[in-house]
Amino acid sequence: MQLELPEDVDYDRINPNQILKHSDVYVVPFKENKPCIHLNHADESTLMHLKGVGPSIAQRIIQYRNEVGLFSSIEEIMNVKGIGQKTFDKMKDDLCL
Repeated sequence: MQLELPEDVDYDRINPNQILKHSDVYVVPFKENKPCIHLNHADESTLMHLKGVGPSIAQRIIQYRNEVGLFSSIEEIMNVKGIGQKTFDKMKDDLCL
């Protein structure tokens, strides 16, 4: 039996190898439409939407990007002066690459 799933199903989070037994319940994951701020492409005004980021830190993020290169992980933002673990914890859910 094959089911048709809605368009907003997140197929990348489905495990095709998972074995289901009779009466098992499988929760289908859906894509989240949560917008995020792209560290490698955001401009200064967009970066300032992050919690704890003002104009000077936004400029430092862009400067870091220009000098070091693109971020390879969101955690790498902690290499920018003024962003420590506490600030990162506040903004990490709003970041993407």
